[in-house]
Amino acid sequence: MAVAVVNYHYVRPRSGRFAALNGITPDAFAAQLDLLVPAVAPQDVRDGSGYAFTFDDGLVDHVAHVAPELERRGARGFFFVSTASWEGRVLAVHKLHLLMASVDVSQLRAAVGGSVDTVQARAIYRYDDAAAAELKFLLNRVLAPEDRERVLSALFAELLGDERAAARELYLDADACRSLSDRGHVVGLHSHTHLPLVDLDDTTLRTELETNAELLRAAIGERPRTIAYPYGAFDGRVKDAARDVGMELGFTTVRGHVHAALDTLELPRIDTNDAPGGKRPAPEFALARDG
Repeated sequence: MAVAVVNYHYVRPRSGRFAALNGITPDAFAAQLDLLVPAVAPQDVRDGSGYAFTFDDGLVDHVAHVAPELERRGARGFFFVSTASWEGRVLAVHKLHLLMASVDVSQLRAAVGGSVDTVQARAIYRYDDAAAAELKFLLNRVLAPEDRERVLSALFAELLGDERAAARELYLDADACRSLSDRGHVVGLHSHTHLPLVDLDDTTLRTELETNAELLRAAIGERPRTIAYPYGAFDGRVKDAARDVGMELGFTTVRGHVHAALDTLELPRIDTNDAPGGKRPAPEFALARDG
């Protein structure tokens, strides 16, 4: 028995000022769900057979377009939320996405400068073209967090304007998290500010997780027990820190099936593109129900 955990980010119409965001449309999402249900319930993710669903970043898309489609099919999902967005901030990862959806990538790449390992960038961002992969790798994995925030904040202010307005448009809030939880979905950690946890010192790592956990506890009425590591970046120290703040399940971006023998804080997921109905479905994930 095995479960393929399908991961999503943006699920939104191709309209509005950020129409070029790289995601899946609600219609395409619904069509893919029809191929993957009946779904494995979140509590059975380690010992079920079939497909389960995770949604990263705490986006308003997940309440507007995702949860209703899941519920219509009797399914529930995991929703991983970075809570710094509740302060009216656009997280660095999303500043980059919104800029890339609004400005030519070559212009952004020239503005940022610097050099990257192209092979490594393409390996991590395998669904992006070369220029986009290099830009994401440089900003997300090479620059120090303070440098990344400085560069992206300056570009965002210059090219897109009001950060608080963009945050309201992009993210779900504490009330929406409570609604998801009350309807049977699992709300979990994605760190407070969506930083690569492996790059943080011990104190900052603990603060990122503890702040995230406490804000979500206040929102949903109980302490979360699941985490998805931002950027899929984890190691033994990160797993220990997650365990110390009460995490029982941890999701990565390593491709594979979940089964009972795996480390519970090192569970694999697949991208929506890899699943049946995706842009590039991988044969090894076509028969997850059969183990």
